[in-house]
Amino acid sequence: MATSNKDILKTFGRNLRRIRMEKGLSHRNLSALCNIDNADISRIENGEINVTLNTVSQLADALDVPFFKLLKPE
Repeated sequence: MATSNKDILKTFGRNLRRIRMEKGLSHRNLSALCNIDNADISRIENGEINVTLNTVSQLADALDVPFFKLLKPE
């Protein structure tokens, strides 16, 4: 079964939020670590905006997790 773009964005957003919270980071904290606007981080977590591979890499590096952890379905 094919996964829709919307499903991918939602999965990514849920993973990002879960990992960010596990690490005890606010949107502002994560923003400072990866140079992505904290409002954009919120929109990413809500699956509202698409991200580039570069953005995924920046977030993974800031969270100190492998790239795939942000993309892996639950």
